[in-house]
Amino acid sequence: MSRPDRRAVPTATPGNRRPYRDREHDPAVVQRAVAGALTAGAYDGRAVELLADRQTRPIPEPLGELPARLAAHDRPEPTLTDYDELIEREAAR
Repeated sequence: MSRPDRRAVPTATPGNRRPYRDREHDPAVVQRAVAGALTAGAYDGRAVELLADRQTRPIPEPLGELPARLAAHDRPEPTLTDYDELIEREAAR
């Protein structure tokens, strides 16, 4: 284990205020989670926990109704003329 890994592991071990559930995961999974968190620039045990729990979380259902919900709020695309009007109104204040 490299030196940065050793610095991140204590944040993810039992005994801290929010103990990491390291007994629920294979040590190789925890090591990959630590490496992934460090690669992403995170030095917090919560990032390690998130990455380690990634395999056990259910896959979210696709947002099938999203296009219909977005269509209900469909608006015309703004133009530069609209932007110019906003600037003129602000300047008139």
